[in-house]
Amino acid sequence: MHQLTWVEDESNLDTHYDRNFFRQQVFPLLAQRFPGASKALARSAVQAAEAESLQMALAAQDAAGALHGDGLSIAALQALGEVRARNLLRWWLSSRLRYLPPREHLQEMLRQLLTAAEDASLALLLDSAQRLWLRRYRGYAYMVAEPGLAPLDMVWDQEPVITLPDGSQLYFEPAQGRGLALSRLAGKVLHIRHRQGGEHFKPDAHRPGRSLKHCLQEAAMPPWQRAQLPLVFCGDELVCVPGIGTASAWQAHAEEDGLQIRWSSTTWNMEN
Repeated sequence: MHQLTWVEDESNLDTHYDRNFFRQQVFPLLAQRFPGASKALARSAVQAAEAESLQMALAAQDAAGALHGDGLSIAALQALGEVRARNLLRWWLSSRLRYLPPREHLQEMLRQLLTAAEDASLALLLDSAQRLWLRRYRGYAYMVAEPGLAPLDMVWDQEPVITLPDGSQLYFEPAQGRGLALSRLAGKVLHIRHRQGGEHFKPDAHRPGRSLKHCLQEAAMPPWQRAQLPLVFCGDELVCVPGIGTASAWQAHAEEDGLQIRWSSTTWNMEN
């Protein structure tokens, strides 16, 4: 009909490629020795595909009771037994990884997740290109992309949303009786910075100030998120920590116009 001419790709003859070596040299020997090899291999391929489909379906079923947000429950993995736990871990990792680790590496990851001490700082590199790590925190496993953080010092210019260099966003939303008192902000400049260490914070006027580190631990914020957390300063004074609160001296009182600040990253969502 279209009078097309067959064109042979020269690479199809090059036995340097595994597919050509198998097709031209290995398979003819198999077929000569075992006449039913072609049908047997095809049947095995279908069975392998069916087994893979069943494994993924089982993993999705197990995940229903094991996933909480971005975290995979360690207790749920332990309850499944080794084979199903490894299958679930493989399924979970496949959602982020381009190439899954070999079986022995997967087994070692599972072993470390299940046996690491509760206060251990477990960090296993999954993908160097994505800077993706497997972490454990408070009974859950997480896949964490840790971007290299450049020094942060941004000025809030009255915009409702600021996109930070790591891609996370800081929202500034009007709120009555909550957040930063707008009356205190008149003529002042707010800076957005990362933690440097040693910061103290006093969100409750009736309690003494505490270290910011203690506040974040109490809020159960994972360690890798603490470094990314944007803090709001007025001059050198820490006035707001999203997810923790507003400094007591800067809080909007009832019926007073306020500004509520919320931070949303890929794995955390916190408001003041």
